[in-house]
Amino acid sequence: RRWSFTGGSRVDSIGGTTMAAAGAISYTGDKATLPGAAHETAFLSATGLMPDCSSTDGVTLEFYATLNQMLAWQRLFTLCTSDVKSGLCATWGWNTDASSDLYCFRTDWAENNLYSVLADGSHQWGIGTEYHVSLVFAKTATGFDITVARRDAVTGEVIMSRTQSVAWTPALLASMKLCLGWSWDNSSDASGAFDEVRVWNRALTDDEIVAGILAGKGALPVRAASAGVAALPSGTALSVASGATFALCGASQTVGSAEVSGTVAGPGTLTATAGIFPGGENTVGTMTVADGATLAGDITLDFAADGTCDQIVFAAGGTYDVSGIRLVPSSSGESAWRNLRRFVVGSTAGATLTGSFDLSGIPNAQLILLDNGDLHLSIPQGSVVLVR
Repeated sequence: RRWSFTGGSRVDSIGGTTMAAAGAISYTGDKATLPGAAHETAFLSATGLMPDCSSTDGVTLEFYATLNQMLAWQRLFTLCTSDVKSGLCATWGWNTDASSDLYCFRTDWAENNLYSVLADGSHQWGIGTEYHVSLVFAKTATGFDITVARRDAVTGEVIMSRTQSVAWTPALLASMKLCLGWSWDNSSDASGAFDEVRVWNRALTDDEIVAGILAGKGALPVRAASAGVAALPSGTALSVASGATFALCGASQTVGSAEVSGTVAGPGTLTATAGIFPGGENTVGTMTVADGATLAGDITLDFAADGTCDQIVFAAGGTYDVSGIRLVPSSSGESAWRNLRRFVVGSTAGATLTGSFDLSGIPNAQLILLDNGDLHLSIPQGSVVLVR
């Protein structure tokens, strides 16, 4: 699961879960900012998001978070069961002291039964500084080893890292809800910002976490479904925002639909059983295919009355097999392609294409490759076109 908060959206771009918001949450660019209000006044939360890791090696949570103001015992996050009996929380300091990370593991919040505390006074939170925070739940014979770490959000350098063993079951972990900025007691809700929140259905290695940080918040690497690593669910409604990269990392991934305004990078194959939509469904836009990525499925093209349409840019330097792509016009642009019969649908400058596009959805249509690498779609007058 992944929340990027782009344009104020709280929708999980991988699994479709909408994060709930309480109070005066503001959104600027890709950040959701919590104002630092009274208890249970302004926070973000999501239930039903923790994966069941019974058949995988664990779970990983990642946060890009910024402390804006120091308030007493304010929480970076709280992960707990619905009746607030078991879980884990992290504060942005000890009381109002920003010089200490505090992570609490409790078996029973209500009775204040402190299970374990990981705190160290030498790792000060910088107010206004964004950090990367991760929790890796690695399965053991008796529960989980939970590693909590704070890293530089740009370089990935570890600032602090601690590991604690807990006797939790996969079912207990899967039942927990995640709250950002909310505390279980009467402490203030947090004054801070979240730029990216991710939940993985496996335990990431340190190298994978650092590689993700170095790739940037917009990049979302995906690994092959092998060695206990699960692929994306086949029905995933994938959304790749403008400026973001969905990196296949050599994997073959099958999803439901894929709305792509950013980049799909190879090597690897992305198959979308419900279609690929450059720029989003019923929206004219551009998607980029890079590093030899292979696409499979219907690519639905939107057309506008001014002659613009969806475009597929094949990045220079790569070789791309297009034989698995069928081009299909969308019904929303029907009047445009009936009146305007030639459109620029892509760019191949500096790239090599192998195979042929499937044009069965546009009988008698032709793709024309110009010397500058532009792909023109020509639809003869009177053609019968199948539309989505």
